Amino acid sequence: MITYIIKTIVCSALFLVFYRLVLEKERMYRFNRFFLLAGLALSFLAPFFTFGTDIVPISSMDYYEVPSIMNGVENAPRNIDMETVHDRPILEYLYIIYAAVTILFFLRFLLNLTVIIYRIWKYEVIQIEGAKLVLMDTGIAPHSFLNYIFLYRPDYLEGNIEKEIMTHELAHVRQRHSLDILLIEAVWVFLWFNPMIFFYRKAILLNHELLADEAVMQRHDNIKDYQNLILKRSTMDAGPSISSRFNFSTLKKRLMMMKKNTSPRKALLKQGTAVIIFLVSLILFGERTEAQDNIIGCTTNFPNGLIGVDLSRKIAIL
Repeated sequence: MITYIIKTIVCSALFLVFYRLVLEKERMYRFNRFFLLAGLALSFLAPFFTFGTDIVPISSMDYYEVPSIMNGVENAPRNIDMETVHDRPILEYLYIIYAAVTILFFLRFLLNLTVIIYRIWKYEVIQIEGAKLVLMDTGIAPHSFLNYIFLYRPDYLEGNIEKEIMTHELAHVRQRHSLDILLIEAVWVFLWFNPMIFFYRKAILLNHELLADEAVMQRHDNIKDYQNLILKRSTMDAGPSISSRFNFSTLKKRLMMMKKNTSPRKALLKQGTAVIIFLVSLILFGERTEAQDNIIGCTTNFPNGLIGVDLSRKIAIL
């Protein structure tokens, strides 16, 4: 188990470092979304992959032991693994700590989900362009979850919700970003011991905002006005952490990426490198098995010592 945990942490760290250094600064957001989700899954699955290696011949004389029997009574084991006995209380404490922290993360997730469900139940809901608008009486920045978009009711009724902001939130809904968030939240609840999960979550949320910004820039011409809008909205109260919401900490990167261009050739090169990284990770973190040749002979440990039996000769006699 310890080996598996170490492998998953190192593997996920490898993917994350590659993403930060090579992919994050390029304007190929859909591929980046795929890389983050695939990398997250592969970091936990790679240690389960098994690869065969070259055939390893076995000597014609192999040795194995059977319990010695004296006077018809099998001898009791001579040595007791005292290290295992002493480790049991430590393992029990670790299990308790894991269960306690997991419960806390799960309660946090339930609390955020409950807030969203309560708001959907409490406030007026109307449908528009395949989404459902939740018109709230409390001032809050626009945010979305699944196919629900949460808006401040007076702003919506007075026409103060800018069309760029609506396009941004509709992009979250149509591209189903909430499914990614639910996935990373579930992973965080049960696999919180991997410190890379926190950084994966931040990268995924930033990628969602970049995808929504791209949708706005494709539909609306005035990027300068949109930049001013997100600066204005980022100062308002945000929604629950499991929703797609404006985040001030990612604002600088979003503004910089709006001016970024990536050539098709450069994008293809980096995407090909990412696929190679996936393949290399399977080799580095997967299990290796050795194919063995047929056993020719064996030696048994009986009470009076080791006795060798050459099976090849016996077969020849028969």
